[in-house]
Formats: sequence, structure tokens, C-alpha cells
Amino acid sequence: MAVAQQPVLTAGPLSVGLAPQFGGALAWLRWQGTDLLRPLPEGAGRHPTPERISAAYPLVPYSNRIADARFEWQGRHYELQRNFGKHPHSLHGFGWQRPWTLTQQGSHAALMTLTHSADGNWPWNCTAEQHLSLDAQGLTLTLSLNNQDRTDMPAGLGWHPYFLRTEQMTLQFSARRQWTMNEYHLPDQAIPVPSNADFSQARSLGWPGLDHCFSGWPGEARLYWPEHGLEVRLLAPEFGHLVVFTPEQRNFVAIEPVTHVNNAINWPQPEHLGLQTLPPGARITRTLQLLVEPQQSETPS
Repeated sequence: MAVAQQPVLTAGPLSVGLAPQFGGALAWLRWQGTDLLRPLPEGAGRHPTPERISAAYPLVPYSNRIADARFEWQGRHYELQRNFGKHPHSLHGFGWQRPWTLTQQGSHAALMTLTHSADGNWPWNCTAEQHLSLDAQGLTLTLSLNNQDRTDMPAGLGWHPYFLRTEQMTLQFSARRQWTMNEYHLPDQAIPVPSNADFSQARSLGWPGLDHCFSGWPGEARLYWPEHGLEVRLLAPEFGHLVVFTPEQRNFVAIEPVTHVNNAINWPQPEHLGLQTLPPGARITRTLQLLVEPQQSETPS
């Protein structure tokens, strides 16, 4: 049974707003009133587009693109509905485009759920749960997907947070490989991380033109806002892959922990790229932490 409480969690200096009706999204994450994620605007309307206005949303049952919205799975051919306007591929699954149900909420924790019946967006019956827990140190998000169909289901998870960008912001993460992108916005090969995408040492973000997946990611990234003396440690050690999106002249950077490489389902051995096979009744669960740490005002070297 859905609860009717105001969808806001608070703990010490932190608050997080929930927007279950907008794809199970977050509306904001704030430290003493300072936004760390791009906030959902006031009066967003009943049917806004989550990728354009929300602070973060879950990726379920896959991350990023499935090429031409079609794939082969265990000897069968599947075609999905294209779910992103004129974009030729299907994108980010169905979870971000469906209203979730806020089934539990207290002052520090909440649970959002989504039940999916097989359709043109995903031909398997399944359920998703997103548990949120806030304390004075940060936000913990746990996302799970359960196969409720009669056949094996491919499965992947992720989150798509939009960190609010400032002039002095710095970013740090390491990875072993970056996937190059072809003219269809699909990965074609994994290469050593080039210099423009090397954030193994914290540095100013700039405009590196990234919309790429990184593999061999150990599960940590750091974002620092010298203007506010605040750092966010993104911890997701169970994922293994990271998508980094730095669109030019926009007010955000997306740092997306994901379980698998973009379009992994269309590679010969998708399990080697992080995609999982869920037998009937099986579940995949992954956790992300966003830890907020006040820092000295100097920029990290």
C-alpha cells in the first residue's frame, strides 16, 4: 500500500527529495541547503522527462543503449520499442519512464517499488525495488531486480546521477580501459584511457567531450566543489563499469556506475562485459553510496 507522506528524507545537514512518479528519481540531494545534484525544478509538471530535469534515476533492467532496439537471447530474436524519440536505439530500460510506488517511508529511509508486466519495452515479467537510506554522512541506494518470468532474463543495473557542475569543480576516478564510440554512439573497442579522459588524479573537469563507458573501474569516484568546501565520494564497488557524460555548456556532469558495458547484450559473450543471466525467481542487487565530506577550501592537487 502506497504511503502519502511527503517524500523527503533528512539526516543532520543532508536532505534528499524523492520523485517516485518521475521514474523512481531523486528530486535533489542537499548539504545545508547547497545542491550537489541538479535539482528537480519547481512546477516540473505531471509528465516531465527525467533525463532532462531530475537529480538522479535508476537504470533497470539495463544501462545505456541496446543497438537498434534489438538483440538475440538464448536462441530467440527480440525487438524492443524505441523509447527515446527519434533515437534509433532503446535507452536505459523501462524503469526511468514509469512511475514507481513509494511503499515505505520514514524520516531517514524509504522504499520505492515497480512491477513490470512483459511488453514491448521489455519482454519479461519482473519487479524492481529501490531502497534509500540517509544518515549524516551520506545517501545509500540499493537497487534490486527480480525475474518473475518463466525463462532466463538478461539483467543489468545502474544509476544516472547528474552532479551539479561549477567552474571550479574537480573530478577523480581511475579505470583500466575506455570504450571508444562509433558514429552510432555505440562502443566498438576498449583502449587504454587517453589523456583527455584520464582523471586518475583529481583535476578540473573542463570540457573533455565524454559520453563513454570505462571498464576496470574499482568502484570509487570523487567530486569536489572548492566553492562550497564539499566533496562527494561515490562508492559502488560491485559495479565494475562507469559511464561518464560531460555535455558541453550544460550545468551538470553525469557519473554513472553500471554493471555492464553499453550494448553488452549484442556482443558474443555479454557476461564477460558484465551483463547477467537471471533464472526464474533470481535477483540481482547492487548498492551505491554518495558520501558527503566537508573539506578545506584549497583545491586537491
